Amino acid sequence: MDADLQPVTDALADLDDHHLHSLIETANAVAQVAPGLLAWLEGAADWEQNRRRGLDFPLLPPDAAIPPQEDAISINAAGMLRATFAQDERAEARGGDPAAGCGGEAARPGAGHAAALAHL
Repeated sequence: MDADLQPVTDALADLDDHHLHSLIETANAVAQVAPGLLAWLEGAADWEQNRRRGLDFPLLPPDAAIPPQEDAISINAAGMLRATFAQDERAEARGGDPAAGCGGEAARPGAGHAAALAHL
């Protein structure tokens, strides 16, 4: 595995199953502003689910899913996602519900996602 992906794989491994599934749902549900980034995030979460089932194959780097013309928008989107998830982590730490106000939708992933996104 690419040494640069180790912090991402560590962060994914730290997620519980619920948050890992929420990450996949979120990547599918949000506006496709940065489709390559979202495809890679979903693929990384799928990779972690498969790893937990004993399937061992390499995690592809983000540039495998993000075309060069999406680099700038993907960097901006990753920064916004990181800020959102960090805010959710702070709400969870205070005992709040980061999913409150989501209209009954699946909870947005919180814990650990900001750390994973920091390593893109």
